[in-house]
Amino acid sequence: MKIRQDFVTNSSATSFVVSMKEAFTLENFRKALRISQNHILAGFVNDIFQVVNSKKCDIKQLMQNFDRYYNNIIDIYEIFCYDSNSLEIVKKLLKDNRKVYAGSFEDKGLDNPIELYLCYSKILISNRDIYLESLEEY
Repeated sequence: MKIRQDFVTNSSATSFVVSMKEAFTLENFRKALRISQNHILAGFVNDIFQVVNSKKCDIKQLMQNFDRYYNNIIDIYEIFCYDSNSLEIVKKLLKDNRKVYAGSFEDKGLDNPIELYLCYSKILISNRDIYLESLEEY
């Protein structure tokens, strides 16, 4: 039997999906959230954008990269989401020819407190300009 005596961590991750009506830029992200550049939360929103932007991957690109494992985009999305309501929203977004991105926020300690916050927070932002949802934690 082996006993580990040094630091042990249990990491966690939370999947997310995001789609915007306009191109995925910081300016459009703030506009979709109705946060002006001078708003008190602008810095926080900028940080959230940076994390989401660095972690997102176009699910159509995922399909091309892993086409031998998955039959369609929805198969890939189901990896990130188990909620049927979210799946229906994503199907509609794809049908409307919107770019849909998926990714995951990871618990990597205090080196990125915004990602840590996102990893442990349930997020649902849905309006005509943006859909951002964090999904089941795993």
